[in-house]
Amino acid sequence: MKVGNLWRNTFMKALLVIWGFVGILGVYFFFTTANTQKTASEPTNRIITKEEIANYLSLFSSERFSFSEKEKVRKEIKNLFQGFGYQVSEQKIGNYINIIAERKDSGDYTLVAAHYDTVKGTPGADDNGSALSVMMAVAKNYNGNNVKFVAFDGEEDNFVGSKYFAESEKLPKLMISLEMNGYYSDKENSQKVPDFFNIYYRGLYNRLKKDNFKGDFISLICDEKSLESCSRYERLSSNINLKVYSIKLPSISFVKARFLDLFRSDHTPFVEKNIPSIMITDSSNFRNPNYHKTTDTKETLDLNFMEKQANVLINFLGIK
Repeated sequence: MKVGNLWRNTFMKALLVIWGFVGILGVYFFFTTANTQKTASEPTNRIITKEEIANYLSLFSSERFSFSEKEKVRKEIKNLFQGFGYQVSEQKIGNYINIIAERKDSGDYTLVAAHYDTVKGTPGADDNGSALSVMMAVAKNYNGNNVKFVAFDGEEDNFVGSKYFAESEKLPKLMISLEMNGYYSDKENSQKVPDFFNIYYRGLYNRLKKDNFKGDFISLICDEKSLESCSRYERLSSNINLKVYSIKLPSISFVKARFLDLFRSDHTPFVEKNIPSIMITDSSNFRNPNYHKTTDTKETLDLNFMEKQANVLINFLGIK
């Protein structure tokens, strides 16, 4: 065999090995990306109305960047939680302040959290007023004792509040981070995806492609330990026609490096602590063109979309 032919054969074998490995990864992430619209084995009661969410959204649709701006909204958050019957405390980290709402005898608890800070120059209706509004509606209507609701500060500054909480508090049995829950679009090509998504999340990519990349769903970003919880959320969603796509967080280092966008919220400090964690999101800048802009206003958001999420979440947490 000539040297040239030997080199070509060796190169082709190496290329086949590489593509084989990529194919295996694609199959792996296809089967670890949960399906949508599964048959529900429990009902999803509609308790929360879009009018209720609209009332909260009106409180959380102005800039929350400076200390004084955040102090104003902190008062609103604390007053709401106290009015709902929760014990409310502050957790201070320098100029950053988390607000914690809980009832007696929390024991092993689920943490539901949304950050309230914004970047400078945006009213932050979707980021993250929409999530605060969903959380408040759920907190008002929840009547159990095993959930803590936390409004985190400093998410826009590399998760200052959630990092501190994860290091200093008793850790939850499950962490749910609400991150931008209000932007919905049924227009074609309104949904974008990160680079390499079509390779590593091939199954979900093909579904999005088949649906003409419409941004008409909510995303669950799930770690390995929270997959069962994500599946239950999906089942509950199917009862009220809320489309859900679940994405399993990558654990392989070089794949994780390609998808840092999946780690861009307050669930990350808890993932790093090996706590089952879920981020519920409309996918942020991959859908919402108003991300971190002056145009991130409440008028751009879909209250029906948020109402469905709130009702699924409260049913997920349990109604007594």
